[in-house]
Amino acid sequence: MQLRTGLAGLRVAQTVIALREATMEAFAAIGYPRAYFVTPVTSDKRFGRVHSANNMAEAWSQAYPERLRYEDPLPELALRLCRPLRWSEARRIEAPGKPEEAFYGFLSQLGFEEGLALPTYGPGARTGFVGLPAAAGVPTDEETAAAAHAIAQMSFLRYCELIDTQQPGDIRLSERELDVVYWIAMGKSNSVIAEILGISAETVDSYVRRAFRKLGVSDRTSAVLHSVLAGHLYTGPFRPQPELAPATAQGAARADGDTDEPCAPDAR
Repeated sequence: MQLRTGLAGLRVAQTVIALREATMEAFAAIGYPRAYFVTPVTSDKRFGRVHSANNMAEAWSQAYPERLRYEDPLPELALRLCRPLRWSEARRIEAPGKPEEAFYGFLSQLGFEEGLALPTYGPGARTGFVGLPAAAGVPTDEETAAAAHAIAQMSFLRYCELIDTQQPGDIRLSERELDVVYWIAMGKSNSVIAEILGISAETVDSYVRRAFRKLGVSDRTSAVLHSVLAGHLYTGPFRPQPELAPATAQGAARADGDTDEPCAPDAR
């Protein structure tokens, strides 16, 4: 019930500051009054990351933006594993090099030998990370880690909602258009896509133009990028025979004039 109350508090936060306060209250309720937040997380650590710390030592707040961000291995590892992990576990999974040893050594100087590393995911391929230092005696078991991860994930989703200044357009690609965009992402030419899908190259050309128009792009790279950000592109193995959409959805699509029937190529 305590976790439920904490998660509910995150959903009603109306500002980033209020959200951070509610997040720290939820973390403190499970024994973690300190945290540091990083977003976005990419393999290129030179990329401008937003870092914020709550109740961390002043030395941490000064050192992280200047050098620790380049030494901290936890954000990338947590996102790569797609699950929460203990700091000690991270050291076993990936042997630390000199920079990483310096990072763990700095944590040790602050009195933190253990903690939780929590990956977070949001819309538009956004990623984030929360690090929770564990004081002596604070549990880091799987149940506690799962509760902490739920708080971190809910907080990040709400954060994404609050910082979004533009509402995404209601862009709908038909199943055939999605198929075509998928194979574009796989590096296939229109003629090869035609062979794969069993349709003519002219029909593929028409689907490509229609997808470009809906996405508001003029090249293949932008089409793939926009499709990923909008959640249109399925990144797993391609299914040659995807499940059919519900009859009501198909009827609605036909009513909008958007069908998966092969479209005639432009007369041009």
